[in-house]
Amino acid sequence: MIDVILSVIVISLSGALSPGPLTTTAMLEGLWGGRKNGLIMAIGHTLVELPYVIGLAILVDTIKSILETQIIKATMISLSSIFIFYFAYLSIRDGLKKPVPTQTNNQNLVIKSPLLAGIILTGLNPYFLLWWVTVGLPILTITLSYGLLGIALVYIAHVWLDYAWLTFIAGLGEYGSKLLSDWKYRALLIGIGITLIFFGVSLIASLF
Repeated sequence: MIDVILSVIVISLSGALSPGPLTTTAMLEGLWGGRKNGLIMAIGHTLVELPYVIGLAILVDTIKSILETQIIKATMISLSSIFIFYFAYLSIRDGLKKPVPTQTNNQNLVIKSPLLAGIILTGLNPYFLLWWVTVGLPILTITLSYGLLGIALVYIAHVWLDYAWLTFIAGLGEYGSKLLSDWKYRALLIGIGITLIFFGVSLIASLF
């Protein structure tokens, strides 16, 4: 079981630590509300990932064919990109504000829900979902070889990386918000917004 858990961790690293809108938004959430927002994002991520993985273990071929359908992929990418662009707008808008919003004076944190961010950026990202069908498939294969306790241990071996990574990235955002001068903080917000725009455009471009 130790060998299995180590294998799962190594496989999971390719997904959990890869740069993307989820990671970038985690830093933004850290700027807005501290490292706890990264933890909440990870919970939102799990709310989508866990039932999806269970369903995938049962219906892997069916789910793969649905995700690879062009109209389904296009719809998911369009909705995900809209959400990414919205977060980019919020980030750039806050970077241009005077005084710049911080964790203590930002009144829009309800709109910038880390739980919603975790759910949407996970559930509407077809490439993340297809990662489970391809790279993540060995994890599913290993999981199905064990009983309930084994399945629980294998999934925990995977998911703790998401919690650690998103909390860490949000913590970097929180750390930066406390140390950076006003103009550097503004530049960071605008830079994150531009990065999110890049990810949104890249998603849309992938359709063509």
